Amino acid sequence: MNQFRFPFRAFIVAILATALMVVVRRFVIIPFFDFNAPAMPFILAVMLAAWIGGSKSGFFATVLNAGLLWSALGEEIAFELFSASRQIRLILFIVIGGLISWGKEALDSSRKRLDERRRELEKEMLRREQAEAGLREREERLRLAIESANIGTWDFNPLTGEQKLSSRAKVMFGLSADADVSKIAFRDRVHPGDLVRVNEALHRAFDPRGDGGYETECRLIWPDNTIHWFIAKGQALCEGEKTNRRVTRFIGTVVDITERKQAEDVIHASEIRLRAIMDNTSAIIYLKDSQGRYLMINRRYEELFNVTQQQIVGKTDADIFPHEVMAKIQANDRQVRDTGQPLEFEEVVPHKDGPHTYVSVKFPIIDPDGQCTAVGGVSTDISDRKRIADALESEQEFLRHTLEVQDHERQLIAYEIHDGLMQYMAGALMQVESMRFQDNAKPAIETIESIEGILRRAVAEGRRVMNGIRTPVLDELGVVAAVEHLIQEVPAPVQVEFVRDEGLERLEPKIEEAIYRITQEALTNIHKHSQSKNVRVELGRRGDRVRLEVRDWGVGFRPHHGFKGIHGLRGMTERARIVGGMCQIESTPGAGTRIVVDLPYRTKNC
Repeated sequence: MNQFRFPFRAFIVAILATALMVVVRRFVIIPFFDFNAPAMPFILAVMLAAWIGGSKSGFFATVLNAGLLWSALGEEIAFELFSASRQIRLILFIVIGGLISWGKEALDSSRKRLDERRRELEKEMLRREQAEAGLREREERLRLAIESANIGTWDFNPLTGEQKLSSRAKVMFGLSADADVSKIAFRDRVHPGDLVRVNEALHRAFDPRGDGGYETECRLIWPDNTIHWFIAKGQALCEGEKTNRRVTRFIGTVVDITERKQAEDVIHASEIRLRAIMDNTSAIIYLKDSQGRYLMINRRYEELFNVTQQQIVGKTDADIFPHEVMAKIQANDRQVRDTGQPLEFEEVVPHKDGPHTYVSVKFPIIDPDGQCTAVGGVSTDISDRKRIADALESEQEFLRHTLEVQDHERQLIAYEIHDGLMQYMAGALMQVESMRFQDNAKPAIETIESIEGILRRAVAEGRRVMNGIRTPVLDELGVVAAVEHLIQEVPAPVQVEFVRDEGLERLEPKIEEAIYRITQEALTNIHKHSQSKNVRVELGRRGDRVRLEVRDWGVGFRPHHGFKGIHGLRGMTERARIVGGMCQIESTPGAGTRIVVDLPYRTKNC
């Protein structure tokens, strides 16, 4: 619809403009000026239409007025209408009208372009003003940031040797803020120990083939001969291409890090002292994060568990210890984290030579928010002390038991003498005393026979008591005969097989006493607890050792560590140890017990 609206509007504008000029020509120009100009009003109509309605209206007006002009010319020169001069004038009118329309269109287009260009220039100026304002603002913020961050700036022209330093940079270098630095060579003030590194960094920065970056940390000697630390960063700017490329400007910043370096030195020295303490203690020291991952260990830890600092960092106890040990250690660590208090634990961990017992003092590392971020620990090996304490406790317990046994044995001996031997002797005494009042010899003979019987029983009872204390067979015939005597006294239904070395000589009394008592205790235990009907006792020489083995196939038992509380078994091991040997007791529930005694073979004549 719009494609028809504008031509119609242009046509209306052309008609109105033409009509207006016709009216002006007819009622103004001709009456008042007496000027019959047929073409001029029509040219004005075209110009008015082009000015008001644009080029289309101008073109419509040109066509419309060309027709009117044709008519006007016809009125004036009816018979010369088709003359060449009139036709040329008509063509010129059309050309002039077209040029007017085209000119108006070109003028409007130029004005629009000028307006657009003006608006673009205004926008560009606004953008530049905003960019300059932003740049000034950023420069101001950067300046404030540099000043607040205690950063100095420098600018060096390698072509002219001119150098510029900010006032803060001058102060950092030990100069006044307004000092002239044109004749100061700062490279000459670099500490000799850092000069090679500074020169290498400058050489890389000034190499046109590189990126021009510069960064170094060095010491600078102030005019008062004090030493200060700095970090210098910069960028070399180059011009030219390939072989003609060269550095034309060198800019950068400098920061005084003397205080930080001094603090780092203090911390480093403290770390060295702490590490020296940690690595030269017999305790193991470690630190774990809140997830149980190792952060650090000392040298003693590395030696005991064959692991390095680099290998253990980031790992947990699950990577080092068996599950049951790991679970106990982690439970203790968790208790420290939960309570936020240092605690002491006794922990048992495996080593190549067996389990070791440690006293571990564990403590939390608390952050400023009161949260436990790590757990530290100091663990001391108390295995030897623990073994000594256990051995002392066991010795004391065994001593108490021995004293109790001795008291009990003395009490039994007293009872046996009182109720046995003394009763027989008292009965015999009463029999003798009653003989005083007898009148004939026959009763006396019966009484004497009764007394003889009583005395025989008393002698047998005395021998039994003596054998219980120390059998004469052992002293007279030796340990082989004494063991045979013990076996003969084992009550039924236990059957004992005795395998002996016929060539076994008499041994030292303490060796024979140990073999006899261990065999006696073993047979007693078998009779009381084993429920085994078959027993094997083997005694013989093995090189320079004598070996005793007592084996049954009874109910067995589960041996306790060190046989603590089992005094009979403890007595066997102690008897063997006292004479320089050892006693090994093996037992499995349901499979019986095996006792093996290994003693030095020392004959009685040695």
